[in-house]
Amino acid sequence: HYEALPFADGPVLPRQGSLHWSNAYVVMQAIGGSIMITPTPDFSKQVAWLIEEGTGMDLLDERFSDPANLAEMIDLTMTTLREWVSTKEVEPFFHEAQARHHPYGWVMTTPEVAGNPQLDARDWWTPYPVGDDTVSGPGAPYHFSDTPWRVKLPDNAPASPSQGEAPQAEGVPHSGRRTTGPLEGIRILDFTHVLAGPFATRVLGDMGADVVKIMSSTRAGLAGGVDHPYHALWNRNKRVFQLDLSRQGARDIARALALQADVVIDNFSVGVLDRWGIGYDHLRQLKPDIIVCNVGVMGIEGPRAEWRSYGNGIVAMCGLAHRSGFPGKAPIGLGTLHTDFTVPYYLSTSVMAALDHRERTGEGRYLEIAQYETAVQLLDTELIEALNGAAERPRMGNRSVFMSPHGVFPAAGDERWVAIACRDDADWRNLCRVMGRADLAARPELDSLGGRQANEDELEAAIASWTQAQDDWTSYRLLINAGVPASPVERLEDFFDGQDRAMRDNYNPAESPEGCTFQIQQEPILWDGERLPAVRAPIWSEHTEEVLKGLLGYSDDDMTRLAAAGTLG
Repeated sequence: HYEALPFADGPVLPRQGSLHWSNAYVVMQAIGGSIMITPTPDFSKQVAWLIEEGTGMDLLDERFSDPANLAEMIDLTMTTLREWVSTKEVEPFFHEAQARHHPYGWVMTTPEVAGNPQLDARDWWTPYPVGDDTVSGPGAPYHFSDTPWRVKLPDNAPASPSQGEAPQAEGVPHSGRRTTGPLEGIRILDFTHVLAGPFATRVLGDMGADVVKIMSSTRAGLAGGVDHPYHALWNRNKRVFQLDLSRQGARDIARALALQADVVIDNFSVGVLDRWGIGYDHLRQLKPDIIVCNVGVMGIEGPRAEWRSYGNGIVAMCGLAHRSGFPGKAPIGLGTLHTDFTVPYYLSTSVMAALDHRERTGEGRYLEIAQYETAVQLLDTELIEALNGAAERPRMGNRSVFMSPHGVFPAAGDERWVAIACRDDADWRNLCRVMGRADLAARPELDSLGGRQANEDELEAAIASWTQAQDDWTSYRLLINAGVPASPVERLEDFFDGQDRAMRDNYNPAESPEGCTFQIQQEPILWDGERLPAVRAPIWSEHTEEVLKGLLGYSDDDMTRLAAAGTLG
């Protein structure tokens, strides 16, 4: 895939701050704050807005219609955007972008996150008992219909299901498709797209569920096609069923498939499945034990439910981007779509909780996973502090409030680094011993966390001088053997060629239908001590006939009719 990227020099891209590997998402400075600019999925729509405001005329050059000039077009677009954004007041500019359906992300401070009216309207903040008082904190990263989440208190914890208070269901029918893993017999109908949703359903498929993924060639753009690397990564262990859901006939088929499923999952905008007659209220009338899950950006209700974004914008809006960077400098942001890789595990575990509930009671559930709420969960103690009246701490780079020294230090070699964290005074003394710095260990002002933090510039320089004298793995082994937490900062190529055997064993080769070999990353889950099997992602329509005939009883004539009507598009 990297050979198709005109700006990539090889399979491992360099660090580039908050700039995504596509070179098209980045944090930019506006008046009064920062904003994650995301001109995708429609560059032409972004260019039209620029032209409307009297800038970016160079982007209309005919040469940019040639894909060979894509890199130049992206570079010019981002340069034009940076100059334009710098003239905008951040908050009204962000709201205008959202009103125009541009998935920008306002880089919110922790207090701004704590005061977000979306979270207030959804009654998300939760009081936690602390002694005789309470403090406000984040709520649950999921919402279950009829069984709302609550804080369990030691004095009134409810009886566990094993104590027999819940009625027992008669059992859940097997899906009929033989797989391997704890979710064998469970069928998932997967309407998700791009990354977070497909990754979540992949986790369920990896654990043995029969995942039937609805795809369409009409939505093949923006990571929606089988030739995109996202497909190979997130759609393995699934069956692909091709439907053009813009057609009523395709929606009728999707509804019939939903009634054959245990769980239906989507990440469409609010209300799409309801309009198609595939929403929870429709399905549960015909299948009371159905589980339906939406994994939208902001949730299905609230004053900002219509906001849209991708993982990079959610990172900005949840406060993570604002916390990344160094004191006195603008926030850097994250170059990865970080929350797209954390949401899937929230979603998959909540689906398994709903399946467990159904197994015990026979009841279905509607699950709502607001990606923004799961992302806010990733903030550290600064969120609790902001909610309870404390001032926001400045950005700290790699330093820590609770440990010192704590950072990433240069090692011998090109772009090699080692991470080191001293949890307490004992770690500090052991670090001094390994470095041969008895002089530092003997200084009484460094015997406490506060004393070391007051001298961090000096201490970090001393550590860097020592780590630069040997390679990262040598420093790591010396420190680990002395009980000091440390790790090489591994690069992507190290996963295959480096010294970390566990990481190498996390990848296995697979064959594509076209005959090329590629690496599949294993799920970090063992079942009975064994790795879960991984089967490559399907090609277009690979399972359409199998699903139509096997699940819905369609004939060859039915298949021909549907294909002629464009339903299977």
